[in-house]
Amino acid sequence: MQYILLLDCPLLAPIYKNPRAPIGDRIADLLSLGQLMQGDMANWMNSETGEFNATGLEVSMEYKRGAFYVGQPVDWECLAVNIERAQKWLLENTTLGIPALIQTEGIHGFLIGNAAIFNSPIGLGCSWDPPLIEKMAEVISREAATLRVNNLLAPVVDVARELRFGRSRKVAATVKHFAAFGTPEQGLNTAPVHGGEREMRRTNLPAFKKSIIDADAWSVMGAYHSYDGVPAAADYHLLTEILRDEWGYKNYVISNAGASDKLCNDHALCERGDMRAVTMLALTAGNDVEMGGGSFNYRKIPELIEDGTLDLAIVDRAVSRPLTTKFKTGLFENPLVTAPKSQWTKLINNAEAKELARKLDRESIVLLEKYNNLLPLNPKTLKSIAVVGPMAHGFMNYGDYVVYNSQYRGVTPLDGIKSALTGTSVKVNYAQGAERWSSDKSGFPAAIYAVEKSDVAVVVVGTWSRDQTELWRGFNATTGEHVDVHNLKLVGAQADLVRAIIDTGKPQQFYPGEQGGNALADILSDIGTRLSYYDYLKGARYVDPGKQYSNGTLVFGHQFVLEDPRPLYPFGYGESFSTFDYSDLKLSKTNATATDKVVAKIKVKNTSKVDGTEVVQLVVTPNKELKGFKKVKIGAGKQIQVEIPIYVADLGVWNLMNKYVVEKAEFIVQVGNSSESIQARASFWV
Repeated sequence: MQYILLLDCPLLAPIYKNPRAPIGDRIADLLSLGQLMQGDMANWMNSETGEFNATGLEVSMEYKRGAFYVGQPVDWECLAVNIERAQKWLLENTTLGIPALIQTEGIHGFLIGNAAIFNSPIGLGCSWDPPLIEKMAEVISREAATLRVNNLLAPVVDVARELRFGRSRKVAATVKHFAAFGTPEQGLNTAPVHGGEREMRRTNLPAFKKSIIDADAWSVMGAYHSYDGVPAAADYHLLTEILRDEWGYKNYVISNAGASDKLCNDHALCERGDMRAVTMLALTAGNDVEMGGGSFNYRKIPELIEDGTLDLAIVDRAVSRPLTTKFKTGLFENPLVTAPKSQWTKLINNAEAKELARKLDRESIVLLEKYNNLLPLNPKTLKSIAVVGPMAHGFMNYGDYVVYNSQYRGVTPLDGIKSALTGTSVKVNYAQGAERWSSDKSGFPAAIYAVEKSDVAVVVVGTWSRDQTELWRGFNATTGEHVDVHNLKLVGAQADLVRAIIDTGKPQQFYPGEQGGNALADILSDIGTRLSYYDYLKGARYVDPGKQYSNGTLVFGHQFVLEDPRPLYPFGYGESFSTFDYSDLKLSKTNATATDKVVAKIKVKNTSKVDGTEVVQLVVTPNKELKGFKKVKIGAGKQIQVEIPIYVADLGVWNLMNKYVVEKAEFIVQVGNSSESIQARASFWV
């Protein structure tokens, strides 16, 4: 009898191709310099015609083969075909055949034409609905993976405390911008951020640690700015001592586009254009991969190694990190995976995605004021409604990070209101009133006429951004990356238009997603969400405000002389069509240790005749920090019990020795519907 011994093929293959081998062994088998720079699909594809440039592909892959950016305004097939061309070239024409990370934006949608577009990250924060945002991330990930994209440059977790600043399947997320980028001096993009170690750790790093470590992110993007005088792209303390040594992060860090060039050209750490100096500053600090958009300074790595300036071990360490991400995504096993073309329309911007976009828009809109119980509107008693304003129709106000001409698809406020009133006798009277970028008031009479012949008016005004193509070509905009404002006032004739509408005596949203118009129509009959701006650090803040009255009377104060330093609306504030009572707050423990969980239980009753949604917020003092919340739907006249866990380990402070500790003290738990509307209190001791 003869026997044939069958060997498993991976055992005969190189170590890096064996999925059973330890990742560390696979990485050691693959160390390659080409992994440390990002290319761009535009190097081998004309984004306007789709024409392929074989020479451009070969030149790009000489030293930019670790990853390439594909955020181009092309159709789905063109994108998938050109990604496949590049990956096949790497597999068939390089010694090791290491596939590339395929990167594009994904902060509020997969950056490709006709993919689902969701609302802006700052609006998502006002939804107070993490499970819904997680579903959005899953949709964006699925849509990207459908066309071979495996690394999304999202989410943005910068703490947005400077509102003038214009700028959140196995697809690797890239958490950005590490770290403390969201509070630049004067609100100017890329400007210095001032603060110390405690401010960095207390305010800016917690969200990053949760996103990077707790959620196991596989890549991190750095930032443009300097913090306390140290540029983020060369911050050894941040990128190595904290991120890697303290937190234990194992994957790669990529610079922001052109950020490495800024080290010498803007931050003046070296002579302008000194590519060797840039490479030594960024690479040795822990910035593993250099993104495109600059001079590709990392090309100097071979000569720096050859003349003994750069230790090869530093390069090996940097190369190992993007390889770690590639193994985790399964890229070596499935470098060309994509969905069948026949399935694309079922996977990209399908009915599920559209409904999710509408729901997220609806959940993110905040009602700041309600007068005379005008809302919710009742189509049965309404005869006519005016929709006016430069943002009401004609284009979608998505914000940036959408592809060219995206603003001309989607549901505008006028579209949504008309759709909501289909089948009713309510007449919709529309007038633009003014251009968003103009001070011309010649359209006011038509807008006033539309309002005067209507029962109510919906006026849509605000800031605007542009798609990626128009924004970077310099089209006018009031927000967006590299577009910052000196104040938050309405531009041009918009404020005067609002005043003119108010003067008629008729009763009267963040950048939306593609279903924004439908969402606006939805909330005219149902709403319940809250603002998510936050700044309640302890300190000696005295308030003695002055005031300027409309009749010219001046009342002088001290903080400020003629203004009030307090926010017009506190953190967590938002009106509802319903009213709620809180009662019977109980804690599961009155004494706890630093590792315990304390559960807060409170009864919340809808005391109105309208079904409503409430955001129950839990604040812990003495630091007055939001430590938990729950968004709940409660029927008219109904009462429910809400439970919110408190993790005592999260109540620590950075003490005078700059160590994180949970102090022995009494912690006061406050529950309510905003930071200034506390309905119940209880306490426990640690």
